This record gives sequence, structure tokens and C-alpha cells, in this order.
Amino acid sequence: MTARNTVIVLAFAFCMSGCRGSGSSILTRMYFGMSSHGTVIPAAQWNGFVDSVITPVFPDGFTVYAAHGQWRGSGGAVEKEPCMVLEIVHSPSAENNRKILLIAETYKSRFDQESVLILRQAAQAEF
Repeated sequence: MTARNTVIVLAFAFCMSGCRGSGSSILTRMYFGMSSHGTVIPAAQWNGFVDSVITPVFPDGFTVYAAHGQWRGSGGAVEKEPCMVLEIVHSPSAENNRKILLIAETYKSRFDQESVLILRQAAQAEF
């Protein structure tokens, strides 16, 4: 399966997941840098991370897509790298917040990353 097809399948799964009606939700968007020590993290390793870490904690669905990012590293240099963006629509809860932080910490540890950007915003989800 190509990366594009994976994104399409994940987007479809997200759209079809949890068709439970509407209500107040949180949209969490996470940005994962895909370079580690000057080498791009292989797609197979990213897909393994999705399957072993993200899917078990948010089995109802999410969306993943590729992007390109830029940020200033701890050494002060501007870094440019490919990234993967994860979007999760979920109910506001301490448990979901814990799961999101677990994903970020596991990624940083597994791929030797300085950070994972996490954005949260209120959303009105309708299925």
C-alpha cells in the first residue's frame, strides 16, 4: 500500500468511526518530525508506530497526512524536514489527554526527537 493510499484509508476510517451523533469535541493535531540525526525515518517504521502506539489508544479512528515543516531546534538552527500530521477528534477528558501525551512521549523516545507539537482546539463534530 502506498503512503497516499494509507492516508486515504485512514481518512476514510476516521470519517466512518464512531458515528455517534454530534457534540462538543476536541480536535487534537500532532506534528511528528520525520528526520532523526539527518536521516528520514522510513515509512515502515512510521507505520509500525501508528499500528503499535496510536491505533491501540484511539481505535475509533484518526487521520494522518504528510506535510513539510520548519522549526528552530534547541541549538538555534532552523530545521526543515518532512513531517506527519495526526488529527484526532475526541471527547474532552483527562484520559484522552493522557493518551495524547503518551503518543508524543513514545514518539520522542523511539525516534530520538526533541519535541512533538500538539495543538488542541474546540470542535463541533457531526457524523
